[in-house]
Amino acid sequence: KAYVEELKRTLTELVSQRDASELERRHSSQRDLEQREVRFRVMEEFLKLRGRNELNVARWVAILEDNFVFTLPKTDYRKSVAAKSMTRQVSVDGGINSS
Repeated sequence: KAYVEELKRTLTELVSQRDASELERRHSSQRDLEQREVRFRVMEEFLKLRGRNELNVARWVAILEDNFVFTLPKTDYRKSVAAKSMTRQVSVDGGINSS
């Protein structure tokens, strides 16, 4: 009889561990999905602001971190000033600065 009770207790522990593991997996999956959705929305807003050539700094600061740097490659079809660097960077540090 003790053996049967030990088996029941072991089975109960295994079921509890399995349920806890499954719950954690679902929570992790949900967090990943929410994080992906937020990243998508931020990128979507970034592209909208860039496409509209938004000058309102508050709109940019709302979605970008302070150390954000956006680098565009130099392209042949754009006129560039001689002696300029090969890339253009936009960074946010209390405001939007172009260099």
